[in-house]
Amino acid sequence: MHLPHRAPTIVPPRKAVSSLKPIPVDRSARGANFFDLSAELRNLIYELAFEDLITSYPKPTSSNRRGRAQGPGVIMASRQIYQESILLYYSTVSLHFEVADKMISLLRKLGAKKRGLLSTDVYFDATSEAVVQSIRRIGSLKTRAVEQMAILQRRMRDSGATLQPGVLKLIIKCLWGGEMRPFVCWPDENGEWCFERLTIMGGDDLGTGPRHLVQDRH
Repeated sequence: MHLPHRAPTIVPPRKAVSSLKPIPVDRSARGANFFDLSAELRNLIYELAFEDLITSYPKPTSSNRRGRAQGPGVIMASRQIYQESILLYYSTVSLHFEVADKMISLLRKLGAKKRGLLSTDVYFDATSEAVVQSIRRIGSLKTRAVEQMAILQRRMRDSGATLQPGVLKLIIKCLWGGEMRPFVCWPDENGEWCFERLTIMGGDDLGTGPRHLVQDRH
């Protein structure tokens, strides 16, 4: 990528304070305010900010001991923006979890209203080493997915953190083309199991921020 040429900035010599003249200010004028925009236009801006957004909750590390996610900065810009955009955020965002306890705890704290807005994808990454080593065939992938999903859904029901049908999806690795590759596995609204090979564009993991998940059905 070639950046356009920019002329160097020339900084004039600093003048003594006594020689500076006050700049007349029009007191009737004011700067542009985000909230001067119409509600429809503000909602459009929020939609663009949340487009293709995946918020990832990683495993705890020495630098992130609680496994906190870095959400989009726009919702943290002000209290009013948060109040205006948070429901749209939850109805648009995809969530990615690496720890089941963290996922269940957060979903429970969201409450029924916000949890009911989650209609895109909630991914639970079940690609632990034990699971990877045990899955060598597509047939075994379905068996593992059914078992894992049953365990998760039972824990979520017991915790009062259930989701709409078809929203919760598992990421499990299976041998494909001579390599261990991640698959997305989930039962749809009719209980039929779907399996799609997952390709992450823009990084080796889901990470935080805009990512495009390319799912090829098999």
